Amino acid sequence: GAGCVMLDAAYDAYENYRAIRYSGRRPVIDPRKDHTLKGYNPRAEMIRWQEKNPEEFEKAYHRRSIVESMFSSFKFRFTAVVRAKTLPTQRLQLLFRCACCNLLS
Repeated sequence: GAGCVMLDAAYDAYENYRAIRYSGRRPVIDPRKDHTLKGYNPRAEMIRWQEKNPEEFEKAYHRRSIVESMFSSFKFRFTAVVRAKTLPTQRLQLLFRCACCNLLS
């Protein structure tokens, strides 16, 4: 599908850029400070986009922090542990937690 995949600098590797790009998505990864541009590949394409449009890149990358904050608050409210034993009931438990989270927001 289309869209962006937002990751932090720990995932700044050519293989990750290639996998994301060839799946039809746009990588939005904060590059390491010692990054270099080598040829034309998905990583270099993303770094050139970041250098030409820093505001657009920061806006896209900032969405990652919003998602991380949501996961953090979800884990704080409902814990990260699922106590159900079977996979169908684990899914049901997570579904109910998501519904409760939406009601509280």
